[in-house]
Amino acid sequence: MHLVIHHIRFCVKDSVEFSLLLRDKLGFSLYGNRKSNNANCTSGIVLRHNNITFVIDERNHSANGPSDHLCSGNLSQNVDTVCDICFACTNIPSFFVEHPQLTKELVVAPVTENHLTDGIVSYAVIKSPIGNLQHTLIDLSKFKGAFLPGFETYDHQSMNNYFESIDHIAYALNTGRSQNVLKWYRELLGFTRLFINQDDDEEDGFVVKVGSKGMRLKAAHASVVDHCNTTQDLLYSTPKFVVCESLNASAQSDQIGLFLSKHLSEGVQHIAFKTNDIIKSVSHLQSHGLNCISPPNSYYLNKSKSAEIQALKFDKNLLQSHNVLVESHLRSCASKSDEWFILQCFTRPVFPEDTLFFEVIQRYQTNSGFGAGNITALWKAVQHDMFKKKC
Repeated sequence: MHLVIHHIRFCVKDSVEFSLLLRDKLGFSLYGNRKSNNANCTSGIVLRHNNITFVIDERNHSANGPSDHLCSGNLSQNVDTVCDICFACTNIPSFFVEHPQLTKELVVAPVTENHLTDGIVSYAVIKSPIGNLQHTLIDLSKFKGAFLPGFETYDHQSMNNYFESIDHIAYALNTGRSQNVLKWYRELLGFTRLFINQDDDEEDGFVVKVGSKGMRLKAAHASVVDHCNTTQDLLYSTPKFVVCESLNASAQSDQIGLFLSKHLSEGVQHIAFKTNDIIKSVSHLQSHGLNCISPPNSYYLNKSKSAEIQALKFDKNLLQSHNVLVESHLRSCASKSDEWFILQCFTRPVFPEDTLFFEVIQRYQTNSGFGAGNITALWKAVQHDMFKKKC
């Protein structure tokens, strides 16, 4: 099954406030709203930034959507959270025939087909293996509407261009859960293992350890095809997930443990936006008051890192002033085809519970790396920040 991310749906206490944050600080534009007979309804706000689409719903809000489950539901949450990652695909009935392990307990909504003025929309909703997260599978190959049935859309020609698409999504998991989660995505949705770097072991993953604390990372992605099923496929991102778990199951003083305790379950820890100009993107965030995590000064003073930055012909002071981390693979030979680099920046949490945050990532000649050295530097920076807050 070929999957692309159609939209990500959030469930928050105040949909207007979170929407304003995304619009004012990250440059999202209002793209649409869920149709409602209630003039005061503030749920079902659709925001778009280039090829990224978010739907903002309110917690414990009974949405009057086009059906009981299409882009609605799963709103009985105790914290602000990502509640649905929607995949656009085709031939959903065959998916259920091929996967009899999808029992009634795992199916939120069976395959439903809606015949509308703008065409036919087929969808189903299943529970994910991640805490409160569900996945909507939707077939829009015979639908000519702008977004989804039950929504009205607006002109979005003046959208900003700070981010291109969703690069990856990271999950925070309980210790020991990563293997089973990746198995679920592999067996049901056809994901394959994506190795973070040469130190990423098939079983153990990539381990970041600082002192007695640390985390294990593993990654996977959906199948990539050379053709698109529909023209809409060109607009969306191939799903790529990173799963993170603490090395110590009893640890509540590290980042993953803190997320789990504040989020009250496993869930989406961060969403990474792909950009082709990270300085421009981060400058926008900074100028609009969205703070980013500052790496320790030692990161930029390190001799090997300074040499790496110099070899890439980047301005070290410019990178440091924008909190941008660098990871590269450079060779001295004439051929440049196997050289790559990644630039990354991480925002501070955007929810009141200090859980979800965003990442901005710029890639050159690599789609699989996640900046292993940068992850270690970020871990140290966040742990240091957490320690300062306690003091």
